[in-house]
Amino acid sequence: KEINELYYSIIKEFNKKAGVGAVLNTSFNMHGEPIVCSPSDAVRTFRNANLDLLVIGNFVVSR
Repeated sequence: KEINELYYSIIKEFNKKAGVGAVLNTSFNMHGEPIVCSPSDAVRTFRNANLDLLVIGNFVVSR
Protein backbone atom coordinates (compact mmCIF):
# COMPACT_ATOMS: atom_id res chain seq x y z
CA LYS A 1 0.00 0.00 0.00
CA GLU A 2 2.78 2.42 0.90
CA ILE A 3 4.74 1.67 -2.28
CA ASN A 4 1.94 1.92 -4.88
CA GLU A 5 -1.43 3.06 -3.56
CA LEU A 6 -3.19 2.85 -6.95
CA TYR A 7 -2.10 -0.76 -7.55
CA TYR A 8 -3.08 -1.65 -3.99
CA SER A 9 -6.56 -0.18 -4.46
CA ILE A 10 -7.03 -2.13 -7.73
CA ILE A 11 -6.15 -5.41 -6.00
CA LYS A 12 -8.32 -4.56 -3.00
CA GLU A 13 -11.34 -3.78 -5.22
CA PHE A 14 -10.73 -6.94 -7.28
CA ASN A 15 -10.76 -8.92 -4.02
CA LYS A 16 -14.12 -7.39 -3.07
CA LYS A 17 -15.69 -8.29 -6.42
CA ALA A 18 -14.04 -11.64 -7.19
CA GLY A 19 -13.14 -12.96 -3.75
CA VAL A 20 -9.51 -13.32 -4.83
CA GLY A 21 -6.90 -11.06 -3.26
CA ALA A 22 -4.25 -11.50 -5.94
CA VAL A 23 -3.57 -10.44 -9.50
CA LEU A 24 -1.56 -12.57 -11.92
CA ASN A 25 1.02 -10.77 -14.02
CA THR A 26 1.78 -12.41 -17.36
CA SER A 27 3.02 -11.32 -20.77
CA PHE A 28 0.59 -9.02 -22.55
CA ASN A 29 0.37 -10.17 -26.14
CA MET A 30 -1.74 -12.29 -28.46
CA HIS A 31 -0.42 -15.64 -29.68
CA GLY A 32 2.19 -15.02 -32.37
CA GLU A 33 2.37 -11.28 -31.65
CA PRO A 34 5.20 -9.37 -29.94
CA ILE A 35 4.79 -8.32 -26.30
CA VAL A 36 2.99 -4.99 -25.82
CA CYS A 37 5.52 -2.16 -25.47
CA SER A 38 3.43 1.02 -25.63
CA PRO A 39 -0.02 2.34 -24.79
CA SER A 40 -1.03 2.14 -28.46
CA ASP A 41 0.11 -1.52 -28.55
CA ALA A 42 -1.96 -2.13 -25.41
CA VAL A 43 -5.12 -0.59 -26.87
CA ARG A 44 -4.69 -2.53 -30.14
CA THR A 45 -4.23 -5.80 -28.26
CA PHE A 46 -7.16 -5.00 -25.96
CA ARG A 47 -9.42 -4.46 -28.99
CA ASN A 48 -8.35 -7.77 -30.57
CA ALA A 49 -8.39 -9.88 -27.39
CA ASN A 50 -11.21 -11.17 -25.22
CA LEU A 51 -10.48 -8.70 -22.41
CA ASP A 52 -13.01 -6.78 -20.34
CA LEU A 53 -10.81 -4.04 -18.93
CA LEU A 54 -7.52 -2.28 -19.63
CA VAL A 55 -5.78 -0.03 -17.11
CA ILE A 56 -2.92 2.22 -18.26
CA GLY A 57 -1.71 4.53 -15.51
CA ASN A 58 -4.73 6.56 -14.41
CA PHE A 59 -6.81 5.58 -17.46
CA VAL A 60 -9.34 2.74 -17.54
CA VAL A 61 -10.70 1.37 -20.81
CA SER A 62 -13.68 -1.00 -20.72
CA ARG A 63 -15.88 -2.69 -23.30
